[in-house]
Amino acid sequence: ASRGSDTHEDMADTLARDGAARSPHVVAAFRAVDRAQFLPADARADAYIDSPARSGVFHQSSPSIYAAALEALDLGGARRRSFLNIGSGTGYFSALCAAAAAAAGGELSPHVGLERHAELVDWARTRTTTDPAARIRAELVAFSSSSLADHLADIAPYAAARGASSLAELAALPADTLDDMIASAGWSILKAATFRRHLARYHDEHAGRTWLPPRAPDVFYDVGDVFDVVEALRDAHSPLRGRFDRVYVGAGVDRSSCRVLLRLLAPDGLLVAPRDDRHGEAQRLVTAVRRGAGDASTAPRMSARNEASSS
Repeated sequence: ASRGSDTHEDMADTLARDGAARSPHVVAAFRAVDRAQFLPADARADAYIDSPARSGVFHQSSPSIYAAALEALDLGGARRRSFLNIGSGTGYFSALCAAAAAAAGGELSPHVGLERHAELVDWARTRTTTDPAARIRAELVAFSSSSLADHLADIAPYAAARGASSLAELAALPADTLDDMIASAGWSILKAATFRRHLARYHDEHAGRTWLPPRAPDVFYDVGDVFDVVEALRDAHSPLRGRFDRVYVGAGVDRSSCRVLLRLLAPDGLLVAPRDDRHGEAQRLVTAVRRGAGDASTAPRMSARNEASSS
């Protein structure tokens, strides 16, 4: 995916053509999950280019990095697996993992995302919520600036009460229904005019498109980081020990912490984590597999130049 693509489907085809995504279920995941839907408006212009995306605390690694991580996690086969994503960020990589498992006929359950930024935890949760009002508000944020979304968010419950569960359905409501909603919300003439202008622009530019992905299998997101997990695992009776079939660490981790994280693995479980080389010039994805009930063994999986692997 060395060049830009016009859609996430095109990006998936490019990743496959360039050899970054090799397995059918990995290619299917990139075709199913739109990267732009997990980025704020000011970071979305280059969503389909194979490069990192960043805006404040929002950060995603290059799609090819995620493809390598998906391949390393080995989510093929019609199996139910427990999965922990440490550093789940925007929720994009968790969504890719869920889609890859589903495409292979399997399921990730329980599926846990741990992220140290509370803002990103809230963002990731709203990508997969089933509450109509919450989805409309999340789409307002995704489609527009967050300040405008905050300004207009109080219309969401009134829209949901009238049967709208997405921004597209809200835009399609009859004019008299919109008038009734605005009256119920008690908006000023200026705020109502702003809302109508915003909705008209959405209808003209993206009629019928939802700015949220289809609801994935439940992902439990919580606030925390790798250091919290390492500390919890030092307790010999921690319920996290032996809990997960697959673990991904979405940020660089030192060797000693990585050894502690191996305690997360269930028998035959697999952990994938990026780790800098000795010179800090490249980053490898290192895999660790727990063979049966024994200790985990590690092996390097791939190399990527100067790329942090945050979700």
